Amino acid sequence: MNILFSTQGIGLEIYMNVLRKMRGVKDIDKAGFYVTNSHIYKDLCKSDPEIKKQFVLKEWEILEKSSKIEPNISLLKKYEEKIGQPFLWDLIVGDRRIYLGKNYAFAQDYKPHFSHERMLSIIQVGIEDMERMFDEIKPDLVVSFQCVTLGDHLSCLVAKSRGVQVLNLRPIRIKNYIFAGEDVYEPSQKLQNKYLENKNNGINDESLKDEAKKYILNVKEDNALYEGVVLPSDKPPITRKKQINLNILKDKIKNLLSSLDLEFNRKFGREKYDTSISGYFKPIIFEKFTKPYKANSLRNYMAKRYLRQQDLKNLNYAFFPLHTEPEVTLSVYSKAHLNQIETIRLISHSLPVGMKLVVKEHPWAIGKRNLGFYKKIISIPNVKLADPIMSSRDLIKDASLITVIASSIGFEGLILGKPVAVFGNAPFSFLDDKMIREVRDLSQSSQIIKKLISDYEYDEEDIMAYIAAAISESTPVDYYTKLSKRLAFRLDDGEESRDQQFERLALYLLSQKK
Repeated sequence: MNILFSTQGIGLEIYMNVLRKMRGVKDIDKAGFYVTNSHIYKDLCKSDPEIKKQFVLKEWEILEKSSKIEPNISLLKKYEEKIGQPFLWDLIVGDRRIYLGKNYAFAQDYKPHFSHERMLSIIQVGIEDMERMFDEIKPDLVVSFQCVTLGDHLSCLVAKSRGVQVLNLRPIRIKNYIFAGEDVYEPSQKLQNKYLENKNNGINDESLKDEAKKYILNVKEDNALYEGVVLPSDKPPITRKKQINLNILKDKIKNLLSSLDLEFNRKFGREKYDTSISGYFKPIIFEKFTKPYKANSLRNYMAKRYLRQQDLKNLNYAFFPLHTEPEVTLSVYSKAHLNQIETIRLISHSLPVGMKLVVKEHPWAIGKRNLGFYKKIISIPNVKLADPIMSSRDLIKDASLITVIASSIGFEGLILGKPVAVFGNAPFSFLDDKMIREVRDLSQSSQIIKKLISDYEYDEEDIMAYIAAAISESTPVDYYTKLSKRLAFRLDDGEESRDQQFERLALYLLSQKK
């Protein structure tokens, strides 16, 4: 068996460890890695030289080669016929580092990083190099996590064109379960088929049925927190003051000189083609100054304009949770709603007389968006902006209707007995239309919402069928907090080690191989 991993940042280390665990139980001949971050690659080469023995496709080399050629439109059209679904432009739109501005990591920077012609050259070189990688490795399986890079999307398309199985990992927002979809899109046909099987034939596994019941009960009584979620806040990060002494000062000077060297190389040297590296001074400036300033400006301006907790009880409203930007939910799953302000405007135009639309900011976005973004939202006549410190749970409980692009809040709303209108592509959007309706035809949004409200009927058995399907097709792994070492909400009890979770993920991937 041969395998190809498309990695993002620390994902390279994760899947190198997963590969090692897979080789402990399966004969794997060749392995290849699509790599996006030159720093992480260089560091791993030092700590884990085994990576040097694998076939590695480096994204920064693709970008360097693309800078030296003009796009061949005739050739690109041939590639589009071969692997496009239906077109190749999705490869670029789905990659925030290429499609958006240089400050994508800090703000909603829509100024393009590259020209249109350069983007086409990137697609061309990317396809050529990915095809060569497939020819070299001849993978039987392609593994990726969600779809935020050119490589994630491209490896999936090339695999599909060659009849190679794809396993695209993503969280299902139920506890810490990770699901392997059959491609990079939502919703998953595999998950839908399992849901329909449970719905039509019943859940045969009693322990699975009990777990689904327990989860529903827990959500109703407590909260639908899942691994990696960020808790609500309206404040920028708090910086702890450190005692200054001579040794610390020396270290700071040393780090400054090192950063100056790195910044020079990023702009003019060996790293200028690596779009995964945002610079060395910009992140500090943003975290220390820009983000707190924007958060404070928002808090001051909205101090008397926010909708507060006490305002909800006598208010007839629909709830809409904002997505942070950039985000795979928008750029890959729901491209029609990349402009969330216009989606909010559309929803506000589609509500019954006397119903307002309450919008809540995503915790990750506090301090990232300009004040003008929020001014546009509250300028819409029947739209209110909720105080960010309010919990989404409270907003769901008092709402008459939940409206989402693809947010997991939609699923929580279903469990709590609220009608849900989905405007994008959510993993749960195929549940019974007595509870949830997809708004595909935007010109019919008012009619669809009216029908949803009038015909609404809660069906717990249907929800259980989905939960049981999602859990049975997934595996519990703390992908964000343990494997990726990110600061986020953690659900586990800490008993299972990182190494054990690598093994769990490896065995799960092998179990999904057809």
